[in-house]
Parts: sequence; C-alpha cells; structure tokens
Amino acid sequence: FIEFKNVSFSYSGEDNIVYAVEGRDFYIGKGSFTAIIGSNGSGKSTIAKLINGLLVPDSGVVQVDGMDTADDKLIWDIRKKVGMVFQNPDNQIIGTSVEEDVAFGMENIGIERDEMLRRIDSVLTIVDLSEYRYHAPHLLSGGQKQRVAIAGILAMEPECIVLDESTAMLDPIGRNEVMNVIKKLNKEKNITIIHITHHMEEVIDADNIFVVNEGKILQKATPREVFSDINLLRSVRLDVPQISELFFKLKDMGFNVPVNILKAEEAMVVLLDILGVK
Repeated sequence: FIEFKNVSFSYSGEDNIVYAVEGRDFYIGKGSFTAIIGSNGSGKSTIAKLINGLLVPDSGVVQVDGMDTADDKLIWDIRKKVGMVFQNPDNQIIGTSVEEDVAFGMENIGIERDEMLRRIDSVLTIVDLSEYRYHAPHLLSGGQKQRVAIAGILAMEPECIVLDESTAMLDPIGRNEVMNVIKKLNKEKNITIIHITHHMEEVIDADNIFVVNEGKILQKATPREVFSDINLLRSVRLDVPQISELFFKLKDMGFNVPVNILKAEEAMVVLLDILGVK
C-alpha cells in the first residue's frame, strides 16, 4: 500500500546538507499496523510527511496505492487515502464544537450534508465521544482532543492513518485512550496504521517495527524480535518496554528466562514458574 523506492530527502543546514532519509526502500502492507521508532532527529517524522505528500523526495519515488506523491494532480487523492494526526491536539482543532470540527474536513471535500451527519454519528461512536458532540473542544482533555482529531480524519474515510508523535503530549490516561482507538480502527475497520512514537509500550501490538536512526532504517522486524536486541536500541538512544528491561536483568542475573516477553500475562507465567508457584 505504501512503497518507498530508493528515497532520499535532505534538509539544508547553515554549513552542510543533512539527510533525514537516505536511499530507503521499504513497503507497508494494506491493513497492517506499523510502528516507526527512533530518537529525536532520526528522520521518522520526515518519513511520515513523505508518505502523506507533505514533503516530496529529493530522489526516488514514494507511492501510495500505486500513486506517486510527487504528482501534483494526484495529491488530493493521496491525502484522501492517507490522513495524518499530529503531535499537538490544540493545533488541529478548528471548530467551536466537536461536531463542527469533525465536519470541517468533509466540508472541504464536498460531502453532502445528510452523508456528513451520518459520518459524524458513526465516527463519534467509534472514538467514544458521542456524548461530547456539542461540547467546545477546548474544554476537553488532551486525550479527548486527540480523539476528536482522529474522528475528523476518520470521517473522510481514509484507508491509512499516520500518527506522528500523536501521544507525545498526553498523560498516560490520554495515551491509553488514543491507543485503544487506533487498535480498534486497525482490527475492526482494516485501516492501515503507521504509528510514530517514542513510547515503547505503545508498539508491542504492532505487526512490524521500523527502527530509524540518522535517516536509515536499522531494523524492520516484529516487536518480539526488535525488543530482543536491547543493545541495538540502547545504541541509538531508545528505551525498551519495562517488561523487556526486567527480563534482560533476570537473564544477566543467571535466570534461564526468555528475553522476548512483552506482555504482563506472559511475564506472570514465567515469574510464577521461577518462584515455583503452580
């Protein structure tokens, strides 16, 4: 669904050119949940903007469902297929009510009023905000605002949603609210999710993780494979989930435990076995 073919993109600094993406080849399958992780300045947000056509590569080709993002005639078709949710929810809110904000994007692409109202009902139910339909967005919590932003994108019926550090400014409750929504959209609606984050616990349910550093993809693998290589992650200044950290420490202490445990339920089984508890 998303394909990068020998893609490079650079920013011009005062004294030199800095490559944010350098000669990348990869694809993301339709209906998948892909996470992109990397430290600040690694190039992950640039990848997000290249996918949506907000940036165009210096060289190479980015395709969305076979459409070249560098073709100006196709850009609106591409952005109908790929919606983006950004870091700061306050920068994405336009309407004076939740309903008005969700309707804004649909108005811009000419959706008929009856269809617009139907979609508003549907998406507010999906993001669990129906009771806040007529509320002023500025009175909502950070997590609720970000769910309003997702609803506005969802109302335009995209096939893919890119979340560019969309949970970075939220507290744990807000992050959990947003993650529950995007997992639901992926599993129940088959919407392709590309989630860019530095919160490692948010990516353990992804189909694949791209580890990005200095414009290069160091690793593309499943969460279990990625978090089994704790030394690689630390070398590029990334954290690991707390459960992974625990099992690496147990391994270092001499316990015969697997290092690819990611979830509390799995961890409990192993720990009870170590303690001899049936």
